[in-house]
Amino acid sequence: MTFHVGQRVACVETPWVDYPERWEGWCRLVPNRPTIGSIYTVRALICIMRSGLYLCEIRNPVSQFTFGSWEGAFLDRCFRPVTSIEVFESILEDVSKGCEFAKAEKP
Repeated sequence: MTFHVGQRVACVETPWVDYPERWEGWCRLVPNRPTIGSIYTVRALICIMRSGLYLCEIRNPVSQFTFGSWEGAFLDRCFRPVTSIEVFESILEDVSKGCEFAKAEKP
């Protein structure tokens, strides 16, 4: 999935909560973390070993990682873009109209 700076995203996965034993070291270096269902704004993108996001609403201290020092980022797979409700309302309206037409055409 492609993200951009300024984009609003929703947290949909928190592997550091689901698998704490795998994320123990990372959690010590990244004390402030997103929660499922919360909405955030992309501050920056990073790609060292995996694609990650920095969020405007969450900041962490710069820490020493295997390949250098930086602020810990969050895996991009843990987020989905937030879409305006108007888009969904429009789709629902189109689907509803289609259903009415389908019902009217049946004998």
